[in-house]
Formats: sequence, structure tokens, C-alpha cells
Amino acid sequence: MKEYDFKNIKIRVDDNVWPPYSAFYLAEACFPVVREHIKTNELTVIDIGTGSGILAILLARTCLGNLIKHVCVTDLNSKAVELALSNWELNCLPKRIIITGITANGVDQNVVDIAHKLKGFDLLMANLPQQPLVISSDELEKLRSTNAAAWNIDFLNDP
Repeated sequence: MKEYDFKNIKIRVDDNVWPPYSAFYLAEACFPVVREHIKTNELTVIDIGTGSGILAILLARTCLGNLIKHVCVTDLNSKAVELALSNWELNCLPKRIIITGITANGVDQNVVDIAHKLKGFDLLMANLPQQPLVISSDELEKLRSTNAAAWNIDFLNDP
């Protein structure tokens, strides 16, 4: 297990989950702009392809943190969802923010069901890695069990 520390935010990842890479900088650039357009005091947020949970954690620690009511983190990798929830606890985020983890393939029926339950989402986040297209359920299962580093595809040399 590797641990990353950025501005007092700790993120742990293993070989099955992507390291946070540029997410820190993406959040620093985007979240203040998003804040200007928020029209509610109780945000319901979904982070699709959460990986380590870094975007959800950064969101809870930024200028938007006091507005968050519920965060839903999803990933097709169940180990990533577990790790995202663990990283949420590691960063001692406020108990008033409800966090839910779902293993989901993009916006599948699990995500649709929770969207209905929560009466929709105010903010959708996604910082997805480049990954191969999946055509069959066998390929999806193989992808779910693949080391995250294998998702790094050289698009210039990969047909």
C-alpha cells in the first residue's frame, strides 16, 4: 500500500487502484469555479470512477465542503470503492456528510436507483483513466480483476 500526502490530505492506494496523479490540481482549478454556480445549500454529489476517492475528499475539504449533504462514490472496481471509503475515514471528514459507496459500471442501474432515492445529484464528478472499451461481460470481469497500472494505454501505438 502506498500513501500520498498533499496539503494535509492522505490517500492510500494499492496495485488495484490508480494513484491520485493530477486530481489535486484538477480540483484546485475547478472547484472554485463550480462554487460560483452552485444554487443550493445541500449538495448531493456523485463521483463516478472514484478510484481512491480523491475528488470526493478534496471536494469535502474545499470551499464546497460546508454545502455537501451526501456523497456517492462509484467505481467498477469494488476494491476501489472500499479504498475510497477507507480514505474518507482516514481524512476524518465530517460525520454530517453522508458517504455511500457503490460498485457500478458507469451509470448503471445501481447508480440510477440511488439517484432516484436521493432525488438526483447536484454535482457529477469524474476523473476517469483512459481504459479499453469493454464489449462483453467476460471482458468486464477481466478488467475488474486487472491491475490498475495495466489500464495505461499508449494510444499512439495501440490499435
